[in-house]
Amino acid sequence: MKKLLYSIQIFKKIIDAPVNLVSLLLYKLLPFYRPLPKTAQKLISLLLIVSTLLSSFYSLSFLLAPKVSAAWFDDSWAYRQRIPIDTHTASETNVYNEIVVDTATLTTDKLQADCDDLRFTKQDGQLLPYQIVSGCDTATTTIRVGFELHHEPACRFDRRRR
Repeated sequence: MKKLLYSIQIFKKIIDAPVNLVSLLLYKLLPFYRPLPKTAQKLISLLLIVSTLLSSFYSLSFLLAPKVSAAWFDDSWAYRQRIPIDTHTASETNVYNEIVVDTATLTTDKLQADCDDLRFTKQDGQLLPYQIVSGCDTATTTIRVGFELHHEPACRFDRRRR
């Protein structure tokens, strides 16, 4: 029991400094914060700190994302862009999604003018079938991307640097 109380006291000392600092800042910056009871002020400060920490950790979660790899991938294909597909949330077969891509800006330095080096893949790198519906090298190129099994709501397109 003594060890538990001691651990709680140490935890309280560690938490008190940032909570007091945030509480002081809120007290000076927000007039409506001043008349609140001390317990409410500390609770608001603690919630603000926790939400800031959680959102910071979430924003860095991309560092833990698995890398895409596939047998066809070549290091000279240096440009990749993630395109989330959120219109189909259940597992489906023979799904075709139409997306609009500004290939006019990509053909200046990232994509061939005829879109010959455009590729769509699943997150695991497996190639997806696609069809360019409207012409390439336009600001609103419509592309239909096919999914054999739609388990993951994202695909990528890649280009080859020449």
